Amino acid sequence: MSPKVFSDRFPWKLLNWRSPESQRAWLMRRLPKSPAGLHFPLDPPLLANRWIFLSKNGDGWPAVGNVLGAWPGKTTLFAPPERSSASHFGCTLHVLDPDRFAVGDPVFDELLVRSVEAPPGLVVCLEREPSLPLLYLIAKTEAPCRVGFGPEDRFPFFNVNIASPNPEEWPALLAKWIRPGPEGRRRPRS
Repeated sequence: MSPKVFSDRFPWKLLNWRSPESQRAWLMRRLPKSPAGLHFPLDPPLLANRWIFLSKNGDGWPAVGNVLGAWPGKTTLFAPPERSSASHFGCTLHVLDPDRFAVGDPVFDELLVRSVEAPPGLVVCLEREPSLPLLYLIAKTEAPCRVGFGPEDRFPFFNVNIASPNPEEWPALLAKWIRPGPEGRRRPRS
């Protein structure tokens, strides 16, 4: 049985009766309409607040942590209970159970509020098959750079997809494609 997309709290529990396609369409209608433009190299202030979502099996971690640890700023690591003891390189660690994570749950709502109060500039999801609630949260952060690793293009949830089946390559590819630019560099005009 797949995890629920919506919480059991009213009015969310009414949406659990919908088909998976209908649930996805309902969430897609509530995503931001105009995503911000993405310009490379990224400005260092943009990358100062980062969110990283770990997978249950730990694909790509801790090597991705080594890459991000060299960048100035703060990294918040969201790990499933299986990975709560993972080395976290000075990151702030939060345990997030993906099997209990649903739209409308208090944990989900808290993360939405946190994404508004201290918006991340970079969100990296190391889960190959993220749940629909996690994809929705990632898009709702409105982070200018949302990176996913997987074979599918999951736009608008992610705006950067690194399609490599080998998690050992992810850190090098992340370092190659996402790298802070020099301080004070101007962005190109749109």
